[in-house]
Amino acid sequence: MSDSLQKYLVLMRPGYLAIQEALNEFYKLGYKVKALYPHPIPNDSPAWYAFIELDDTGYENVTNLKDVPPEEVDAHIVEGWQIASASISTKFVRMVKRRKPDG
Repeated sequence: MSDSLQKYLVLMRPGYLAIQEALNEFYKLGYKVKALYPHPIPNDSPAWYAFIELDDTGYENVTNLKDVPPEEVDAHIVEGWQIASASISTKFVRMVKRRKPDG
């Protein structure tokens, strides 16, 4: 993953399956879809555009993100990770590292 996550992104992929795969990958990073629309291409399948936004629930200033099993949370907190969210159904805790404040 890059050093920081941008708040907004616009994705373009040729074909619906390609944009769906890309959106699933960005969802894992904490992004949500704000708009999705096709752009018709004559004699071809449409290109798809998606406007995505980093979820505002705990992902500000994030430099790294990972999902860890609950039994590893304490060790990650000691290493400087923070809890962003948890899921009972998938049994993971999403941990984030944030940029250090200037000064």
